[in-house]
Amino acid sequence: MKRFLFGFLILLSISSLGQTGSVEDIDGNVYKTMKIGTQIWMAENLRTTRFNDSTVIPIVIGSSEWSTLMQPASCWYNNDEKTNKTLYGALYNWYAVETGKLCPTGWHVPSDKIWLAEAPLPGGSRDENGIFWYTPTTSFYWTSTECSLTEAYHTSVLRDGSEVKKDYAFKKYGFSVRCIKNK
Repeated sequence: MKRFLFGFLILLSISSLGQTGSVEDIDGNVYKTMKIGTQIWMAENLRTTRFNDSTVIPIVIGSSEWSTLMQPASCWYNNDEKTNKTLYGALYNWYAVETGKLCPTGWHVPSDKIWLAEAPLPGGSRDENGIFWYTPTTSFYWTSTECSLTEAYHTSVLRDGSEVKKDYAFKKYGFSVRCIKNK
């Protein structure tokens, strides 16, 4: 019942979405924003290469290096920044999320309790072994909620917004991030 209600709220929100402005990250990337209910969300996936304090987020290419990480990192899907930066944004591990400095100043990664989104473009992800995988129908987004020493919650959204699921994954996975404006 909760999943149905959450999915219904997503679909209801989708019909009333409209661009409300924009926000710029520390790299100068500009993101469209939209209002969903009373909250302002990024309408695009995050693609910054630096935390909001100017610290560089390491970009990790090798799958063996990715699989051993226990510190913040990012990558581009298939290690192809030119093709995938604008289309999908960056993929971040949860160690980057937990710093609290991933989103632009005044914004944050939403918790699993408040995660809502429009039907986003499908995107890929990177598993704990550093292997890229892609699904044409589902997008995966980190939440700011940890569930164990090695795992954190993420939200998956079907492309048409008809189903939203909460699940958990190893913190070493690389997922997309959407940010929400602080109240």
